[in-house]
Amino acid sequence: MVGPGRQESTCSLGQSAHANALCPSVERIDTMRREFVTRVDNESVRGVETLPDIGDPKTVLLCLHGGPGGDLHGNTGGFDELAEGAANEGHAVVQFSFRGSEPSDGAPETITLARQTADYRAMVDRCRSMFTADLVVVGESAGATVAALSWDVLADAYVLLWPAFDLLNTDLRPFLTEERLAEAAHAGLIDIEGVRLGYEFMREVTQTDFNLSFRIPNVPVFMAHGRADAEVPFEQSLRAVAESEGDVVFLADSDADHGFKDPVARSRMLRHLLQWLETK
Repeated sequence: MVGPGRQESTCSLGQSAHANALCPSVERIDTMRREFVTRVDNESVRGVETLPDIGDPKTVLLCLHGGPGGDLHGNTGGFDELAEGAANEGHAVVQFSFRGSEPSDGAPETITLARQTADYRAMVDRCRSMFTADLVVVGESAGATVAALSWDVLADAYVLLWPAFDLLNTDLRPFLTEERLAEAAHAGLIDIEGVRLGYEFMREVTQTDFNLSFRIPNVPVFMAHGRADAEVPFEQSLRAVAESEGDVVFLADSDADHGFKDPVARSRMLRHLLQWLETK
C-alpha cells in the first residue's frame, strides 16, 4: 500500500541460521524485506520492514532506536536480529531512522526530542494505516525515552530494552553542564568524539521533567536491562517497574551491558522476548 508522499520498494530476504537458532521449534516462514520512505515536515524518514509471507502478521513491531549516533539497525544490529527472529514467527517488524540519523534526512545536530516525537507519531500513524494487527512499540535506550514521553500514543504493548526513562541521568550528564551548554549555544553544537549534539537537544534534555516517563501504562510490557549497563543506570528500570500502572515482565540480566552486546546475553534476551510475544 502506497500513500501520498510515501515511496516503497521490495526485495526478498532469506532466513539466517541465527533466526532458526532463536526459534528452533518453528517451521521456517519465508519473509520479505521492504524499504520505505515517508515524509515528516517535508523531510524524508527512511526505513525497512520485514514481513512474514503468510498474509496478515500476528503483530507489528515498531522499533525506535537509541542515540545519539544510533540508526534503524539498533544497538550493534539488534533490531536486525529481532526482525529475523520475529518475522520467522509471523510478526512484522518496522525499523526506521529518526531524522538526523542516516539514512533519513537531517544532520545529527538537528536531532531534538520534539523532532523524534514527530517521527514516532508519524510512524505509528503509518503502521496503523497499513496493518490491522496489534502494534507493539519496541524502544531501546533513548528510543524508549521517546516512547515514554508519549505514553498517550498508547500502543497495544511495549518492549523496552535497556531503557532510558530519564535521559538526563545517563552517560550524557557530563556533557550537559552549564559550560557545555554555553559552548553549544555559541557554536550550535558540541562534538563528543565524532558524535554531534545540537544545542536545542541539550536544552530540551536539561529542561524536561522525566518523572511521568516512569509511569508505564497498563498494557502488556516486556523490559530487559543489564546490571552491568554503564550508560543507563539499571535503577531506572527498577523505578519504572515499581511505578508502572500494570504488570511488567522484567528480564534483569546480572552480567549484560548496555545493548546486551554479548552474543549469549542477546540470544537469551531475544528468546525470552519472542516467547513473550506469543503469550502476552
